[in-house]
Amino acid sequence: MAQRDVLADEVVHALRMAGLPAHRCGVRSHECPPGAGVEVSPEEDLYVAAVMVSWGSDESVYEAALTAKAAGDHYGPAVRRGGITGLHMQPALVRILLSAGILATLNNDTDVQDLVLVFGRMSDLPPALRVAVHQ
Repeated sequence: MAQRDVLADEVVHALRMAGLPAHRCGVRSHECPPGAGVEVSPEEDLYVAAVMVSWGSDESVYEAALTAKAAGDHYGPAVRRGGITGLHMQPALVRILLSAGILATLNNDTDVQDLVLVFGRMSDLPPALRVAVHQ
């Protein structure tokens, strides 16, 4: 777990160096400030990403979605906005992390589509498997 904590701190640092707001918190927590929420996976399973990143919109976006749902609009723009923003940010977050030497990929899970999965550092790989990332 200590290595995962260090990796999560490196992810936060890389995103902040790119000019993005990034914070250590639960990726699905509404207590996390807007921006990239970085969470260490509690799972010790090797098939689970060590760190997960999700983009969180401003609280007003979530409040607008709740208001729209309460009014019966379950699929309108106000409801979709936060999720769509997260989906648009996901590839950018992956590219930023790859350019910083961090192994990141899009989440393939249909339940939580906007997560970025982080598995380690490029330097952890044997030289033949390291990917050259062009900025």
